[in-house]
Amino acid sequence: MPKSKTVVYCVDPGSVAGENFGRARQSLDRYGDTVTGADIHSLVFRVADDLKKGRSIALGFECVLFIPLRDTPASLTRARTGERNRPWSAGAGATLLPTGLAQVAFILRSLRSRFSGSSFVACTKFSDFDRSDGRCRLLLWEAFVSDKSKGTSHQADAAIGVSALIDHYPDICVPSNCAGARVFSLIGAVILRTGWNTNLDLLSDACVFVRA
Repeated sequence: MPKSKTVVYCVDPGSVAGENFGRARQSLDRYGDTVTGADIHSLVFRVADDLKKGRSIALGFECVLFIPLRDTPASLTRARTGERNRPWSAGAGATLLPTGLAQVAFILRSLRSRFSGSSFVACTKFSDFDRSDGRCRLLLWEAFVSDKSKGTSHQADAAIGVSALIDHYPDICVPSNCAGARVFSLIGAVILRTGWNTNLDLLSDACVFVRA
């Protein structure tokens, strides 16, 4: 899919009632300004509109979307590749995980209701998303925006996530995804549950992980 036909979104999950939800949008070729907002319904509308116009969507979330499956009990909750000293199981990662999953499910379910008869699917591998057949037009990925890379607001964090993926393109496959690491994919489970794909391999595939 040409850069001009690919749009990158990132969501910074958080309490909608508490106005702690942020989103950002930018085309992969960085044509025009990055558009940000704080409304989850508007996000669904904009993503749906882009899909209806034939664009491919890389939709990221700044929350844990897969967890490692390890053999040593002492290492079960240790950081994934790329997290360094901020493991998924502690601090902000653990706190945000349930909120993020609930909002991911809401967004994907809302989108699916608009495309129930569509022939394209959602995926978590960039190699599937980048195929010329257009079978996967919705890539789900995880953004990691932490420490000194964070912005001054949830919308700013979402925009930083968008920039991180665009900056890494096309080399957006990180070691945790490429080294055959065993994982349980939470985003894969949500994709299956919301009807965006039926491939059970999604449960064991790590999604694209991009650190800002």
